[in-house]
Order: sequence, then C-alpha cells, then structure tokens
Amino acid sequence: MEVEIDGTYARVIDRDEESGFTIFKLHVNNCKKEALKLDRQGNITVKADSIPYYQLGFPLLIKGEYLLDDHGYGPTIIHPIVTEKSMDEVVTANYIAEICRGIGIATAQKIIRESGYGTDVFALACSADAKDTLKRLGVAKSAIREFITNVKRTVEERKLLEWLHPYNVSYASVVKLYETYGDDAKNQLEKYPYTVGKMIGLTFDKMDAIAKKSGIDCADYDRIITAVKGALLNNESKGHTYGLQEDIVKAAQKLLRTSSYPSIIPATTITNHMERCQGIVKELAKKPRVFLKNTFKDELNIARQVLRLRDSAITTPFVPEIVDHVALETGMTYAVQQRNSFNLLRTTGLKILTGGPGTGKTTTILGLIAGYQYMYPEAVVRICAPTGRAAQRASESTGMEAVTAHRLLEYCPYGDRDDTAMMKNENDPIEADFIVVDEVSMADNYLMSKLLSAVKSGGIIILVGDINQLPSVGCGDVLHDLIYSGKVDVCQLTEVYRQAADSTIIKNSRKINLGETDLLEDEDFRIIKCSDQQEMILEISKLEEKYHKEDDKYFAQTLAPAHKPLAGVENLNRTLQRKINESNEGRSLRFGKKRFFLHDKVIMLQNNYNLGNGYYNGDIGEVVSVENGVLTVLIRNEEFIITRDLIAKHIDLSYCKTIHKAQGSEYPVVIISLPHCMSLQRNLLYTGVTRAKFKVAIVEEDGALLYAIAKDQTGQRKTMLMERILQHLK
Repeated sequence: MEVEIDGTYARVIDRDEESGFTIFKLHVNNCKKEALKLDRQGNITVKADSIPYYQLGFPLLIKGEYLLDDHGYGPTIIHPIVTEKSMDEVVTANYIAEICRGIGIATAQKIIRESGYGTDVFALACSADAKDTLKRLGVAKSAIREFITNVKRTVEERKLLEWLHPYNVSYASVVKLYETYGDDAKNQLEKYPYTVGKMIGLTFDKMDAIAKKSGIDCADYDRIITAVKGALLNNESKGHTYGLQEDIVKAAQKLLRTSSYPSIIPATTITNHMERCQGIVKELAKKPRVFLKNTFKDELNIARQVLRLRDSAITTPFVPEIVDHVALETGMTYAVQQRNSFNLLRTTGLKILTGGPGTGKTTTILGLIAGYQYMYPEAVVRICAPTGRAAQRASESTGMEAVTAHRLLEYCPYGDRDDTAMMKNENDPIEADFIVVDEVSMADNYLMSKLLSAVKSGGIIILVGDINQLPSVGCGDVLHDLIYSGKVDVCQLTEVYRQAADSTIIKNSRKINLGETDLLEDEDFRIIKCSDQQEMILEISKLEEKYHKEDDKYFAQTLAPAHKPLAGVENLNRTLQRKINESNEGRSLRFGKKRFFLHDKVIMLQNNYNLGNGYYNGDIGEVVSVENGVLTVLIRNEEFIITRDLIAKHIDLSYCKTIHKAQGSEYPVVIISLPHCMSLQRNLLYTGVTRAKFKVAIVEEDGALLYAIAKDQTGQRKTMLMERILQHLK
C-alpha cells in the first residue's frame, strides 16, 4: 500500500556513494506509529533509489510503497519520494545543532522562534535575506555560512537528483555539478550540456539526452565536436597520438548515430566543424591525420627538446680510466657492456640505458652517477620515476632519494586541466646537473614533454627502462620512438649477471621476449592450466591463501591483464577481499561496484599533492577507518582522508590489479591471472612475470599463455615522434 510519513534520518544500513542508492532507518513521528509496524526504536526501513548524503537527524517526508517485509529487512518503504520536511521545534533545533558546530540548542531555538520562518529552516536557508536574518539574531559569521551551506546544499542536490533521475545521472556527478555551479547548476547544464556534462563525467548518450530535451539542434557545433573529441580520446586510450581523419569521422558518426537523435550527420559537416575547432589539429598528408591539440603540441615539443639538448650538449673531461676509478671506489666489477655504458658520459644531453631484468641497470646507473661526480664533484644529481611506487623502488635499489617525476617538476595544478599547471620548464629548469628517470617505459608523451623541457641546457638526463615492457598507459611510445629514431645515444644491456642467470623467472622472461613457448617449470615458476575462468578463480584463491602474510600485505600480489573478464581485476578483487580480509563483515563504504572495509589493501590511482605530504599514482595503502562516508588510508605511515569526491578516481582495491598498474613495482610472489581477452600480448605477459622477485604462478585459461606469447604488438602504436625528431634535426 502507498504511505506518506515523516520522521528523521536515524541510521544508514547501506549506501552507494556513487549512485546515491541508500537503505536507511527512518525514526517515525509518534502520530504515525499506530499505522505501521516499527522496530523497538520506533524506526522503519526505507530503500531509496537515489538521495543526497543526509546528516543524522535530518527531517524527511517519505512517500512510497509499504511492504511488511522486503528481503529480510522487515517492514520497508520502497521506491520512495524523499523530500525535506519541517517538523516540531525539538526535532528542528536538534537538526540545526547537528549540522552546524557554531550553533547550540539555545541559539537554534531562538532562530526558530524569532526568524519569522518558524521550523521551516529550509525556506530560511534558501531565502535572499538568510544572512541578514541570522546576523540580526546574533549568529556568528562562520556559523551563518556553515548553516546556509549545509542546509541549502542538501535541498539543491535533492532537486538536481530529481531533475536528472530520468537520465540516470549518478549522485557523484550531481555533487560535482553543484560544487562547480551552485544555484546556477541546472541552467548551466541545460545551456551547455556537452561542456558541463563532460566536466562532471557524463557519458555522451546522457549529454545527448539532456541536449535534446533542452531543444539543442542535432548539428550543433558543441555536439559534433564532443563526438569527435570522444573518438580521439578513445583512440588515445589505445596509445595512439593521432587518428586518420577518415577513421575519426566514421567513429564520430557512429557515436552520433547511436544516441538520442535519429538524424545522420554528413561527414562534410563533421569535417567542417573540425576545421573550426581550436582544440583539434589536422596535419595534411596522403591520408590526413588529426590530433587533439595538446597531444600534438607535446609530440612536437619532445622533438624540439631532443634537438635543444643535442645542440646544447658539452664535451666532458671523460677518460676511460674513470671506469677503473669508479670500480675501485664502489668495489664493483663491471662487465664489458657495463664498461661501455660509461661512454654515455662523454657528452651531456639526452641518453638512454635499457635492459631486461638481471642485466645490472641499477649497478650501471650508480656507476654512471659516480663517474659524473668524479668529473664534476659539485654536480647535483636527482632521480625520479613516473609513479610513486616506482620512485620508492628506485630509492630502495639505489640507496638514494628518488621522487615522482611530478614532484621533481614541482607540479602544482591551479585549474582542472594539466595544461593549466605551474611547473618547472625551459625558462625555469630543474635545479640538477644529472637527472635519472627510472622505469621510463611508463612515461607517456605528456610527461616526457614536461620532463625534457625542464632539463637545463648543458645538463644530462638518462632515461632508464626496459624496451620490452608495456608502453605507457597514456598515449605515445616514447622510449621505443626515441631509441629507433637513431638520434639519441643508447646503451643496451643484454648480458645477464651470473647470479641472476640461474633464476627461472629471468630465463622464462627472456624466452617470452623471444617468442619461445617452452617455458621452464619448477617450484619458483608454476603454470596452472584451467578449463574455464571459474576454475581459475578457485586456483588463484588457493594460491593467495597459501602465500598471504597477515603482517606483510604486499608479500604476494595477484595481477590480471584487464578489468572485465570473470577472472579479471574487478571480480578477483571482490573474491580475494572476501577470502583474505577478516574485517569484511563490518562497517563499509560502497561506491558503485567497489566496497571498502577496514584493513582493505588499496591502490591510489592519481597523484594528490593537496593532502599532507601527498600520495601518488601507484601507492599501496591500507584502510584504517571507515566513518561517515569517508575512508582513512595509511600510506607510508601517513594517514590520508579520502572523501567521497575522491573515491571515484583516486582509490581502488588492490588484492588484484592490472599488470599495467604493477609496472614499476616488485613483489616476492606474483600470481598472474591469464584469461582469454583482448589485452593479451607478449609484452604484457613479460611485464607481469618480471614483477616477481622469487616466485611466479601463472593461472591460465586453456591456451591463453601460448596466445599471449605469440601476439607481439611492440611498436604498433600510431605516433609521429620519430618522424618529427628527424624533421627537426634536418
């Protein structure tokens, strides 16, 4: 039956911070209790599809369908319309005091009795004279601001949620919309659905539906350019820096055709709009190429910086005897290839040192640093890596301080986009004479453009990495392109150290790299064949249980090639979370498909310099608190508060993670899930295997291992960097 009741928000049973779906207890007003079956506390369960984040004690009016029992929750109201509701003085005064630290019960009662709005605090907070009224009643300035913000925000978010409900817009997007535009949020989204929609994370079909409802024409410039940029971004997500114009136009047409508008947009209309767009660059060729403007600029700039560093290079006072001096000082014996690497020090500029596991890259780099400092005793040396975990590992292996590349660049965003960030550059270079960039295969075009720009003329920068590993997540294939341009000094280490040569992991990594399928198996390298992915999950669970250490959450790590397969990251994270974390029955925070419990192992997905000493992309941490819709995460002995606005893009479970995310890390034991999926390829498998120090277990869906080894896609990304370097040097 349909019911209409009022009460106060008493307790959260479950809530999804992404969608706003909430199961909660409503404390029902006395006058309504006779008509309903309530629990001992006078509460009833409410299941709401999407509501704002309400503080406890919030007065609500509920209209919905009443059931005597709903899936074990007892008497429940389902699919309700939930709105704020003014109540009696006691409830309202308690609510005001709860949401505003600067207002006590006595002041709250005074507001109710003397403001002229009575118990309708919602009308008061939304009124034009709210500030003057509260000031007249003696409320402090800071408390006025807090009161109006907290009350008004909840009301406005609720209105936006109701308006956007037909478009299936998440609560997280509504929060961002209101935070950005305040009371003008609805007007801005109706007027600029594509610009605003993209900013708050809406998909193209949702932006399109809002645009059509707002009366925007199907051939609108913003609509078509959004589709084109979407096609280019999708192209970049595959690693390419450009797309052929004809391919991008077709992809945009497909997106436009499958949305809210039935009309087919001619290719000529799309190309005409592309010509007008300042954010897109067209490069004439036999088959015209199109780029996003910033990607185009980054690629051009890398080529320009290669030329600058070459032209500004100086000849150093290097002599071969320096190698013997360094060997004596460090107590190291350098193999032939390592001795030859010292020739990189004959001049300054851009250099590359590459090699696989066991070839002594770290030993060689330490020798090169010592050799440079022998020639220039006052030289400033800095070491960095693309991610926090890779920087930490570089610090551990070298015994020297290493930071993220962003930290070295003194990256300081002051807008929502990376191109509005203050950082070191050609006019204000990094204060270092010798820069080492470790795990450089992870660096995309954007990061390499910024790094090379910030190296002072006459300085030396050595890029260190493994050419056979996966290329960057972002677009570009920088390490590959720089090496194969033939215009950068390169030293490649291929000889494996004697003490590493006996490692089955290293032997097999070399076999994988050569496309050989006869992998060796022993107690340190196991291959477990499964008939399907369900069997894989069972085997992986057994292995995790075997190698899991309660006092060292990072001893064993499960990796997978992709998120979506049954034996992929998402499902394995949920499965292993249930198996490993004994706290997973307690208080939790849910965000879409993610659910976080106390003591969960998590990974940070973004850099954030605004909290404490900052956390970095790739950092691993532990959830140490789950309270009031926020997580507290412990990373490197520092606690970080992760609020609901950060959860979407900043944090995920890390019982299993993608091989791409593991790049730059190393673990004693690595378990690799290898289901059949589009991501399988040789360098992905090679990267996964080389993350292990001591043991590898590959759990494969029948035939997936052979398929991955056979699929070599090295150098398959569409880029123009090599050509640009050669053009600039001409």
